[in-house]
Amino acid sequence: MSQTQIVHRYAQALFDLASQDDSFHAVHVSLQEIAKLFNRGDEFKIFIHNPLLSLEERKCIIQRLFENKIPALLYKFLLFLNAKNRFNILGEICKNFDELYVEKNHQMRASLETVFTLEEGQKQNIRQKLSQKYNKKVSLDCQIKKDLLGGFRLLAAGMLFDSSVKSQLEQFRQKVLA
Repeated sequence: MSQTQIVHRYAQALFDLASQDDSFHAVHVSLQEIAKLFNRGDEFKIFIHNPLLSLEERKCIIQRLFENKIPALLYKFLLFLNAKNRFNILGEICKNFDELYVEKNHQMRASLETVFTLEEGQKQNIRQKLSQKYNKKVSLDCQIKKDLLGGFRLLAAGMLFDSSVKSQLEQFRQKVLA
């Protein structure tokens, strides 16, 4: 079984249990906070991937970090992952669970890269167009990328719409060289 399948099965199991429980939203919020630990720095990653820690030592650290601070279901899940020696895939489980959560709530995430800051009205217009196209509530993440030179790049529903000047220049270069 591939790592991707394993991650999906664990995320799906947690998702199903949280859906039956009244802690569905709380589990999602806590998993987002845990995912932020991965993004903040290397300390948490080092802890997770440290081969020198025994399962018992890791269990003690998990207890000190998370006991009575996250929903009971998620706490038990973390201990279960540790017992199965699968704690190293927690970051991927967080991402997979988030995707399941967003899909269940008829939402989608989109990422927009531009050279300049967009006004709120422009952002709202983009959200509205995407909502109409995909029939979902859209969360739009806007980033400024000076290397685009102009135009934009939009990643939505697994598709990349690249209308950047940089991309157009590269396409022109490819045609000239062909």
